[in-house]
Formats: sequence, C-alpha cells, structure tokens
Amino acid sequence: MSETRIPDDIACLKYAEAQQEMEKLIRKIDAGGMSVEDIAECVERSCFLAMHCRNILTSIEKRILLLTGELQQGGVWTDFESNDSSRNNQALDDEPPF
Repeated sequence: MSETRIPDDIACLKYAEAQQEMEKLIRKIDAGGMSVEDIAECVERSCFLAMHCRNILTSIEKRILLLTGELQQGGVWTDFESNDSSRNNQALDDEPPF
C-alpha cells in the first residue's frame, strides 16, 4: 500500500491550527449551499488534516514512550528547579520531581 503524502500547506500546520481548519470546513459543509464538487474538496482536505493531526499525536506518543522507556531502564530524574545538589540525580525509585 502506498503512503499518502500530506500537502505541504497542511504539513506545516501545528495541531491546533489543523484542528481549527477542520472545524471550519465542517461548519462550511453543514451550512449547506455547496456543490458536490466543493463538498468533495472540503472532505478531502479534512481527511488530510485529520491524517496530519494523527501523525502529530503519534509522534508525541513515540517521544513519550521513548522517554519513559529510557527512564525505566536506569535513567535519572533531575530537579532543575533546585540548587540543592543532594536532590539532583535522584534514583528512579524515588518520586519524580513533578
């Protein structure tokens, strides 16, 4: 199965921007008065926006899994707000600093 390429003008959007555009397109379709061709274009663009949002969320999920996986394998918590060196480099068995 070939991979669908998300248009560049969508790929550069942040998650919230893509979501807002999808909502705008849905309101436009719901308002009525559009030709079938225009509705098809809105649906197609909405699908690309949804794919882009899904890609963003998947990327975030992978980053979180990577971070938590590294921490579970012997990483060290660092308290960036404390100047107390005894609190820095807490073992993972301790509570996280957040």
